[in-house]
Amino acid sequence: MAGGVIVGHHVLVLYVRHVPGPPLSAHVAELWYLSAAPPHAAERILPSGTLQLVVNLDEDELRIYDGPTLRRHSGAAVSGAYQSSFGVDTREHASMVGVQLMSRS
Repeated sequence: MAGGVIVGHHVLVLYVRHVPGPPLSAHVAELWYLSAAPPHAAERILPSGTLQLVVNLDEDELRIYDGPTLRRHSGAAVSGAYQSSFGVDTREHASMVGVQLMSRS
């Protein structure tokens, strides 16, 4: 298990990631958990080509900002390969878990 604790502006952010062993490792690249919002309010998510299941534990909604457009999704969503970056408000996604699935070649 690997992870980190980020401290800044009197905010404690906990990020924990776990790379599973067999047999789960055949399908799951990593499991992760994020608790508390980082000191910055916004983040830009860059395309990565990975497929993830993301669950907002704090509320039953995920908000994605694409310029002035706000897209709302249920509190759990599958995020796949996308063509361009998008924004998130870190305060709205302060408690989350995710599963990054293995890519198939």
